[in-house]
Amino acid sequence: MKRVFNRPFPPLAEKSQRLKSAFFIAFFVFLFLFIFRPFGLSQIENGLPGITALYGLITLLFLLLTLFVFPEVFPNFYLEQKWTVGKEIATSMGNVLLIAIGNFLLSCFLGFFPWSLSTLLLFIGFTLAIGIIPVTVQALIRQNYYHLRNTKAVLVDNRMIAKRIDKTDEESMVRISPDEGKEDFTSSVGEILAIESSGNYIEVHRISKKPVLLRKSLNATEDELPDQFLRVHRSWIVQLNSIDHISGNARGYTLSFENSAIQVPVSRGKLKDFDDALRRISRK
Repeated sequence: MKRVFNRPFPPLAEKSQRLKSAFFIAFFVFLFLFIFRPFGLSQIENGLPGITALYGLITLLFLLLTLFVFPEVFPNFYLEQKWTVGKEIATSMGNVLLIAIGNFLLSCFLGFFPWSLSTLLLFIGFTLAIGIIPVTVQALIRQNYYHLRNTKAVLVDNRMIAKRIDKTDEESMVRISPDEGKEDFTSSVGEILAIESSGNYIEVHRISKKPVLLRKSLNATEDELPDQFLRVHRSWIVQLNSIDHISGNARGYTLSFENSAIQVPVSRGKLKDFDDALRRISRK
């Protein structure tokens, strides 16, 4: 069971996707309560839309807290490269629990439940007991789906890499201008493996050489590079012809390079761009 919980899991979605998800769930809660009227709501004759909207608002506020605030406050827990099935289940149950507590307190305030610690604990117990099975099943289904999809996709990508005749480009040159006015960094395209963001600096990883540290943002660097380079992650740009092997799991792709220990993640939102770019260079 421990091995199942430690399986890689797709990391948190982009902020826009998280925001859409939070509003969708909150609207679903509002609609469900308005239509089916559980927990004594059927006794309300006036003001039902406003009251059910309050439950939806409480749901939205707690979702925004867990989806946006917690990752900023606890960044080490929410690291993409360490996101697992167990963490996904734990955070999902945490969401369910917080929303349940918030809506319980609102119910007490509106007079639907008498406030007492025993009632709260009973409410929490029922919520956890009901929620744990669907949350766990959903997480396992999603993990299996993304794992199968990504491992199948990298088989095709690795075949394209194996068919390449020339993996390097010795004639094309790259020039990167540091922000601090120092001398430009120049190198052949084929010498560069990847470029990594490191705070206000970038590290240029090269074949059989030490990385070069330059003061420059990754965004600005991306604008100076030829089309053999691709941004695959918020912290990484890769030189496509230098990739030696691709491995895949539910979290996404991981790129490996010959004669180098670095491994580069491909974020979920960049998978299609990466596959398309690999096909493009394989035709050359």
